[in-house]
Amino acid sequence: MMFCPNCGTQIAENAQFCPNCGIKMQAAEEPATAHVEPVIEEPVTYDPTPVENTQETAQAPVDPADAPADYTAANIITLIVSLLTCCACVPAVSLITSIVGLTSASACKKALAAGNLTLAKAKGKTAKTMWVVSAVMLGISILFGLLVLILSIASPSIAEGIMSKLPM
Repeated sequence: MMFCPNCGTQIAENAQFCPNCGIKMQAAEEPATAHVEPVIEEPVTYDPTPVENTQETAQAPVDPADAPADYTAANIITLIVSLLTCCACVPAVSLITSIVGLTSASACKKALAAGNLTLAKAKGKTAKTMWVVSAVMLGISILFGLLVLILSIASPSIAEGIMSKLPM
């Protein structure tokens, strides 16, 4: 048996290539000339000075006309209204979708700052979708609350029956 001069794997005497690293094996009469340089690791130092963007790493600025809306304000409003109407499970769903919408809006702004218009548009679309879902859920919740309020004024026994069937 012999050993690969490159990786040290044990190989058959008649092997033409190493099965581990694929290096071509030399004939027995040829001296092995492979020389492996020792790896010297240099210590890693931390340099707190910021690295400026160079021409190679900087991306083209995004035209404000092409920038998608991020729906931050709309998601904040639905989040606040969700918190104010947190008496049923529907506003809880609205609260969650508002938070997802705010996260997407933040990612949209970061993608725009980095010059990635494709990602910014995708995150802006997600933020808009979450805002629409939140608004619809809040609308349903408010309409339900108004219905219960009207029924409780008109007929307290009907309102009590509806409220007793709700999972709270």
